Amino acid sequence: LFSGASIQHEALLRRQLQFGILAIVRIVSQLISILIAVIFAYYDFGYWALVVKELTANIFTTLGLWLACPWIPSFPDRKSNIKSLLTFGTHITGYNIIHFLSRSVDKILVGKYHGAHAVGLYSIANQVIAAPLSQIQYPVQKVALPTLSAVQTECIKFQNIHKKMSELLYFVIMPLVIFAALFADIISNIFLEKSFSEILLTRPL
Repeated sequence: LFSGASIQHEALLRRQLQFGILAIVRIVSQLISILIAVIFAYYDFGYWALVVKELTANIFTTLGLWLACPWIPSFPDRKSNIKSLLTFGTHITGYNIIHFLSRSVDKILVGKYHGAHAVGLYSIANQVIAAPLSQIQYPVQKVALPTLSAVQTECIKFQNIHKKMSELLYFVIMPLVIFAALFADIISNIFLEKSFSEILLTRPL
């Protein structure tokens, strides 16, 4: 509910490349919500402290975005031309469907030919490598989208920016992926050995 009330304000700030303001709003909101959660936990509210943390984080984020971008929507107009918006939305929906299928077909094939156990191992391995990479991809993506949107009519400039971003991203990510592939057994032992030993020790006979 609260995220939906502020999504347009956040989009406008991203379009204006106000990433510093967005970061401040997010950080301050998280700090306030953590403080409130600690107070609730101190007064023995139990797990409700975690509920309050998530709730207040969204509330303060929404308030911060409203203050940073004082945009107020106008009343709906039946004469508005929404054809271009529907076309754009159709393209986005089509892309999301194709992207989802392309990210799922490998798991479907693994499950079909090797069973559920292999799918579980494959999915966990995928998550282990994807988790650190997403920490790099996510902020770059958030900056790249409004930046490229601002120069979408300038083909040469668009291509140059996209090329520079891609080169920088792959320069950082590819060595990590290759390292993880070459030393997968060592990485697995480091992250999973203690967990498996604990499971074996606490497992009922």
